Amino acid sequence: MISFLHSSLLYKYSLVYITRRSTSDMTKTKKVLKSHHNVSQRKNGKSSRKNKTERTSAFSEIKHKDGWVRIKIEGEPYNRGMNHGTLLSSMFPRMFEVLGFALQKNYGHDIDFFLSVCNDIYKPIIHRNYPEFLEEMRGIADGAGVSLNHIILVNIFYGLDVFYPHLKEIVNSRTTSLSSSIKQKYKKFLKEDNHENNGDSKPNNSDSRSKKEVNDHCSLIMAVGSEWTSDGKMVYAHNTMSSFLSGQFYNVIIDVTPPLGKGNRMIYQGHPGAIFAADFFINSAGFIGGNTTIANFTSFELHDPIGLRIRQCMQYATSLEEYDTILRTRNSGDYASSWMFGDTVNNRIMRIELGVKYINTEYKDNGYFVGFNSTYDERIRKNECGNHKNGDFDNIKTSIGNRRHRLEELMEKYKGSLNRDIAKKIITDHYNIYGKKTRPNYRTICKHAFVDGKAPHPYQPSGSYDAKVADTNMVQHMEFMGRWGIPCGATFDAASFSRKHKQWREWGSHIRGLNTKRPWSIIR
Repeated sequence: MISFLHSSLLYKYSLVYITRRSTSDMTKTKKVLKSHHNVSQRKNGKSSRKNKTERTSAFSEIKHKDGWVRIKIEGEPYNRGMNHGTLLSSMFPRMFEVLGFALQKNYGHDIDFFLSVCNDIYKPIIHRNYPEFLEEMRGIADGAGVSLNHIILVNIFYGLDVFYPHLKEIVNSRTTSLSSSIKQKYKKFLKEDNHENNGDSKPNNSDSRSKKEVNDHCSLIMAVGSEWTSDGKMVYAHNTMSSFLSGQFYNVIIDVTPPLGKGNRMIYQGHPGAIFAADFFINSAGFIGGNTTIANFTSFELHDPIGLRIRQCMQYATSLEEYDTILRTRNSGDYASSWMFGDTVNNRIMRIELGVKYINTEYKDNGYFVGFNSTYDERIRKNECGNHKNGDFDNIKTSIGNRRHRLEELMEKYKGSLNRDIAKKIITDHYNIYGKKTRPNYRTICKHAFVDGKAPHPYQPSGSYDAKVADTNMVQHMEFMGRWGIPCGATFDAASFSRKHKQWREWGSHIRGLNTKRPWSIIR
């Protein structure tokens, strides 16, 4: 893999000495650890999640391991943001070059249009409701040498698929807080690009996107309880899948330690500039979380971006119920997903299928959840998703249907013995139920759309490009197992791919870093 960062960016400060309060052995409270957490003692059957971490010095650092780029930052919002931006500064220019290409392909607008959207529409919302996180983004921008709007864009980018088709509705609404001048500005944009839909104001997000953009993102399993896992505790696995255009930048692991008393330490997967986990995180309160998107979701209301609400959960939530409350509050429907969270202190898991009109939350202390880019809640599937996706839930000819049935089948197969090793097998599985054979393609859990000429968009350069696995013990030690690259160990050589599939040559010229087979690593 081409190294995006220079080793000269390594910032070394004094070590951080911490105190770990173990729930099982209070005699270890003075032990000095390489990493720290504050998984709290149980009190009267309830978990107390007050921060027990002692920090005696600030530091930031960057390390490279097996394709992952891991940064550690801490301190006040602007300072930790500045370190984030500085440490990853060499990655930003190419990321924004590729992002500009993708935006033009998907929406017919250049990056400046969306930077304007960030300034006019999203920045006021973030300033009003999340000043701490806006200040962190401001620091990232200054450290990276880009505008604040650039950093806002990479944190709301995930929701553009749903936001953009509703832009006409937003600027025509009398209830939005946008000024008349801003509304007129975007009415002019929409008229110029023929987004008026011949007078039809009904949003249609399937028409707003390039037909070449991947529509399904991620597979996930989460299980807990003596009937399902080998030790009765939690097991988790996730792989991320999307276009390799955006996916190639998702090898960054960001470790954030806020000041004492201002929330949890967080380790999350992201890209340069990300202040939240779009797909995977663990934190010092003993929580783990991830998601799979809801394909072809269409509902939207202009409220708080999902990234800010997820970051609020990661840093401040103290219970699964609080995760649920935060995600429901000022919910926009952007990046609509089935979010799954595990509480390793109380040995419970939760899934929230987060629509807009309909939301479904379930808790389990002896069971499992799987994610496959659809919902079990028929209300969401039937009323908030495009019609052509309604049948995918049961249709094994599709990626969604095949993965759903295969994940459920594997969870039953390994019932009572699920552990990290089996979780790795599941998340790298290649069995195609529809074809009745073990061969990776666009339908399989370890998704290989780029080799499949029968996929909806034949040989699209997309698929799974990472895998993460963790259990209760790992989460409580602030670590997980990860593999950067295609989960099964296969590789993608963009140059040879582009020569073979000329219809994707323009895309292939922008993709790097997935042509090396890498091992599983412990990330801590």
